[in-house]
Formats: sequence, C-alpha cells, structure tokens
Amino acid sequence: MTWKTTGVVLGVAAATALASACSAETRAVDLGERGGSSGGFGAVDDAGIDAGDDDASTSRLLCATSECPAGTTTCETSRARCDVDLMSDRNNCGACGAACPKDSVFQRYVEGPFLEVVFFCVSGRCEMACSRGHADGDGAPDNGCEVPLDTRDNCGALGVKCPGNEPCVEGKCGCPPPTINCDGQCTNPQVDPSNCGTCGNACEDPEWPPWEHHYYMQCSKGACGRQCEAPYGDCDQDLETNGCEARLDTNEHCGACGNTCQNGTQCVLVDDAFQCGCPPGLRKCPLYGDLFVCRDVLSDPTNCGGCGVTCQSGESANVNLASSTAVCRGGVCDMLCKSGRADCNGFSGDGCEVDLQTDPHHCGACGRECDLAIGQPCVKGECVVTSCGEGEVPR
Repeated sequence: MTWKTTGVVLGVAAATALASACSAETRAVDLGERGGSSGGFGAVDDAGIDAGDDDASTSRLLCATSECPAGTTTCETSRARCDVDLMSDRNNCGACGAACPKDSVFQRYVEGPFLEVVFFCVSGRCEMACSRGHADGDGAPDNGCEVPLDTRDNCGALGVKCPGNEPCVEGKCGCPPPTINCDGQCTNPQVDPSNCGTCGNACEDPEWPPWEHHYYMQCSKGACGRQCEAPYGDCDQDLETNGCEARLDTNEHCGACGNTCQNGTQCVLVDDAFQCGCPPGLRKCPLYGDLFVCRDVLSDPTNCGGCGVTCQSGESANVNLASSTAVCRGGVCDMLCKSGRADCNGFSGDGCEVDLQTDPHHCGACGRECDLAIGQPCVKGECVVTSCGEGEVPR
C-alpha cells in the first residue's frame, strides 16, 4: 500500500489525544476522492442579531428536522439514522466505507507489515502518527515509523547517541537511580541476585538444596541470603537440616511461626497475608483445598450474598458485554450500564439494550422521544433541530 502524504490537519482535541498516545509527528493520508455527507442543520446563527430587536426571539426558534446534522450521515452499517460521524469515525472517514488504514496489533503482526503507526480520523481525513517510542527516519510512508527510539544510536530522538556502553532507558542515556550500569544493562544491585551489591556478584548456594527444603538464594539490601518460598517458614531455625519445614497457612502457624488460631477460628487469606479469622464485615469463603479467603458478600460479584454465588457476566447471560457490567449491590446481583447505554425495558436478560446516543425512542434518557412522525434523528443524545422556516412554529 502506498500513501500520498500532505500537510497535517489536527484540531486541538485530536492533538491532545495524539500527544498522550503517540509522538508529535503526524501526516495526512490521502485515500482519494470522497463524497460529502448528507445535508445537516445546526443551531441558528446569532451573528448580526440586535439584542433589542423584537424579532430576535422569533428568529431563534428551533424546529424538529429529519435531516442529519453537518458532518453526520447514515451508512449501510448504521443501526440508527445519522449515527455515523464522518469527521471522526475511522471506518467511515469523510465518507461511508472510507476506512483509515489498519493499525491494530493483530493486523500489523499477522497481516503486516509491522509499521509502528496509528491512524486517526480528524476532520474527515485520515491522519498517520508514529507509535510512542518510534520515528520515521527515512521519510518513506510505505515502511511507516521504522526507527525505535530506545537504542544507543537513537535514544529518545533520531540521531541522539549514548556515549560508551551507556544503555538507553525510556528515551534517556544512562541508568536512573538506584540502578547501575553492568555491562551495558541497568540493574538494581540491592535486589539483583546476579549483581548483588555490585556488578558480577552472583548469589549462589554452595550446595543445591533439596526441593523439599523450600528456600532459594536471594539478594536483599545488597547482600545474599536464603529466603523461604511462600507460604513456608523456618520455624525450628534449622535451615541446614530441613530448610523451611513449616507451612504458614495453617491453623498452627498462621502468617507467622507459632501464631496459632484460637477459639475455633481458621487461618484465612486477607489482602495477600494470612491471619486467624476474617475482619468484621467479611465472610470466610473457600478458595481451593483447605485454603480460605475473606470476601465481602455484599459487594463481591463472585461471592454475592454467599460464598461461590457468581453474578452472571454478559457472556454467560448472553448479554452484550460492551453495554453492561455485572455488579453486586447489597448482596444482590445487579447490572451496571456503561456510559451512553441504558436498561429501558427493565429486563436484565438483554442487558443495557438501548443506545441513548442514537435511539430516537430514548434520546439521552429512557422514554425521551424525538418526533417520530417526521423521522427526527437522535444524535449524541439530542433530538436534532434546526431554525424554523418562515411561518413554521415549533412542535
């Protein structure tokens, strides 16, 4: 595929989005001649109207219309009238079916080539920008943004070279504290078992311990030492003979050696740590085997109202996952509609079935109807209006 490049046309909002996800370098992608959208209407222009003019209020009257607002249209793939924004829709950029080039990870890896570019539809034109950490070094659009900016030869920008064997980390030369440079690689000597305290000092046990001893060599605060594997502990203080012999998830040793659970309480997992019994408001629920965890059955969608009671996800309930999320409220399973969606029929089986942005029967809110008799469309949660014609009054 060959792209013909022209100047960049980016609005303020689009430029802000690009700055957060991509580099500042962008170029327009000319995909050929495109037709315009269907005629649309916006609010009446106030320019030139005298605030004291008796006719000003009449000229500002707005009437329902069946036309699409400027920049929007209805395409073959539409689910509602005027639901396609030709100014920003990547699949219909400037005209129905005029899709911007593909840039998803799957498409770039499998369908190729891997170009490290992303595409946006801005003001009805496709814009190309380099992915974060890449640049277009040769100016040829066919190979996209081919230069990674995390190498010693191009660190953060084209042509910026790191001295000696200094590595490039997140677009900057050198190792940020507390890491140090070990043979061109940044590492933290406080915790790196291969470079513990200093480069090349590897933590190694003179004799490989039996697996049942459940410990390994680690680097802590720049010094090598033996560390018990979770959830084991060295309760008899004899690493050499039997290693870390005790499990710390039992009622006898709960979270620490000798911490015995009393009065019939059991050892449970709370926030990645073991303790005897659940805190107030939480219930003990089985995880696997003899292991228990504490859960809030009033709000946990996997233990809603009781242990193991899972609120149906959209997938298991045959509900559109894009429109709703399963939640637990007061120990009862419920459904949370995502932004712009609503459950207008009160039936959870079909999820949040209404798109409040485009449905003329429920425009912006359940039951708020546009003028269905004339085919007034709903666009961005508002019934479309235009200035009233001569002799026309709002209905």
